[in-house]
Amino acid sequence: MKLLKYFAGQLALVGLGMCIFTGNALASFTLNFDQEFSGATPPSSSTTPWIRASFVDVSVSTVDLIITTDNLSGSENVSEFFFNFDDWLTVGNLTITQVGSSGAFTAPGISREMNGFKADGDGRYDVLLTFATGGSAAAVFGVGDSVTYRLTYAGITAGSFASESDPAGGHGPFYAAAHVQNTGGGVYSGWISPTGISDYTPVPEPASLIAGALLLLPLGASAIRSIRNRK
Repeated sequence: MKLLKYFAGQLALVGLGMCIFTGNALASFTLNFDQEFSGATPPSSSTTPWIRASFVDVSVSTVDLIITTDNLSGSENVSEFFFNFDDWLTVGNLTITQVGSSGAFTAPGISREMNGFKADGDGRYDVLLTFATGGSAAAVFGVGDSVTYRLTYAGITAGSFASESDPAGGHGPFYAAAHVQNTGGGVYSGWISPTGISDYTPVPEPASLIAGALLLLPLGASAIRSIRNRK
């Protein structure tokens, strides 16, 4: 019985270790872009979200923004990506640094201005990423591409980006927006947004899980010896 209780406790520790090694945090969240709000031509896939954006707490004053093109198809590509920042803070002082990517695409331009950017005339956003509108697959941010930005500013958390756009135009407000090119068979474009905020669920990295398990092994061996010695 004591041995069973011990292993139950170790499983709980392994779960805690997973959280520690994957950097999960309660404030982290995901935006699933699953609705078209302007342009009348959404991405062609019936599977959503077409795009996913996660704001993930990394450490004090540091947040990662991870953008993935989950369900774009064909020649569809993101040309503009808009998101919001806490209006009580100075967005011009927000540092945005690319720290990771997959796929080939031209690095976007980054613009910051409080309520300075409209998504097809709707809403007022604080940060705009401008990707290549067209060109080769190596230039555009399209199918299978992803990018990670590190956002730093004293005292921020992922929650600093969980605000809706200020009103402007007939649609919204939204937490973020994106412009997708080459929809409708490659001849149109559509504006999309998330319908709300979802919990962020990280995918555990095998190396991190193995490292966590290895750290717990000495504890397990010590506890088993202790139980045997008391018999």
